[in-house]
Amino acid sequence: MKRLFYDVLLLILVFTMPWWVSLLFSIIGLLIFSKYYEFLVSSIIINTLSSPVGNYTLGKPFIIYLSIVIFYLTIEYLRSYIYLYKNEISHKT
Repeated sequence: MKRLFYDVLLLILVFTMPWWVSLLFSIIGLLIFSKYYEFLVSSIIINTLSSPVGNYTLGKPFIIYLSIVIFYLTIEYLRSYIYLYKNEISHKT
């Protein structure tokens, strides 16, 4: 229930607030919830809404999307090494 409320709030923020507020809120969600795929979706929507219209040089959208995915995978990998998340992982097994 908490995750659903957080997702709805994030969706509202993506369309109503500046990009940096929405991105900060989605990064906090990434740190709070495990396997927070909504981070990827919200980041792509934020990038689509706030990027300028026109010709891109050197495949800039691809680089931004790739960096979003790499950031997500890095956080998910490092989560197992953070002390605060070790109890969460041990309870699931």
